[in-house]
Amino acid sequence: MTEIFRQTLINLTADRVLDRRELTDLRKAAESTQKEAPGSADAQIAEQTLRFLESHKSENSLRMELPEGSARRNLEFLFTPAYAETDLVPGSTAREQVAYLSQSDSLSETTHDGNRCGAATLLSAHLLMGGSFNEAAQRLGLPSDQRSFTYGNAHRAQEKLYQVANSDSNPALNAAYSYGVERGTGKIVSAVSDGEIAVGAAALKMGIQPLLGSHQSTLNQRREQVDSFWREHPQGVLQVGVNLNTQTGVLSPPDANSGSAQNHFVVVYRHQGQYVMLDSGQRSNGTTAAAKPLSAAEYSRFVNTSTGTVNGLWRQ
Repeated sequence: MTEIFRQTLINLTADRVLDRRELTDLRKAAESTQKEAPGSADAQIAEQTLRFLESHKSENSLRMELPEGSARRNLEFLFTPAYAETDLVPGSTAREQVAYLSQSDSLSETTHDGNRCGAATLLSAHLLMGGSFNEAAQRLGLPSDQRSFTYGNAHRAQEKLYQVANSDSNPALNAAYSYGVERGTGKIVSAVSDGEIAVGAAALKMGIQPLLGSHQSTLNQRREQVDSFWREHPQGVLQVGVNLNTQTGVLSPPDANSGSAQNHFVVVYRHQGQYVMLDSGQRSNGTTAAAKPLSAAEYSRFVNTSTGTVNGLWRQ
């Protein structure tokens, strides 16, 4: 008897990915097997496999074994049950759409997933501030068949933006900035973003301003400067440097004393009087887990008094 389910599973994971659409096809194969050969070895494999996948749907890298005669066949694949790279990003507004996006993907052609948080935040900022995905794709030189707003094309745009801005070949985009100090007073008189993040912002026609405190001794006391930025750019967003615990996914303000240095960027934006943090660092494509409302205390710790980089972004 033909092993409908087993062969379908092998075929669907041949590219080492099992996405939302393929999971639907796999379930259909399981239904056919249960209908045509109930109680068979293939039906048992179908039941066990779907149970295994259901219990591991929050994980991305899976490994399983299939019986193959007297031996076992190992299957290893990325499991993305909430989305497929070919799916259009859902949502009727940019705010809804960016909440579905992660900087990680299942594309074989992209290689900087773990390093492109800076690029991901810049693309999301462009969209949040009214720019279209097609506009961004054109500016980045993506071919015409990669300009529809699918997950795959969003990830390709993140990758291309990273490549455009990454001039030193070191991992991640640096957020270097410089500032002038008034002699004798220590007062900050100017601040300019002049690192790779600024190159990425320029590629998407965005203005960028590092937000610093008023005095050399209070660089990280920036509440007044941030409030001023929001008044001047009410539709603007913030790009905020944070520490991402790569084991737990927990975000915290950078703290050199505890060894939690800045290693990640997020977006902070305003909506109906609420501050929202957008984190592309989670493997959360297809869910809205990237967006998290901030309490007043969290906003203060991550933005107003953080030792991390805080950049104001606006459309030019």
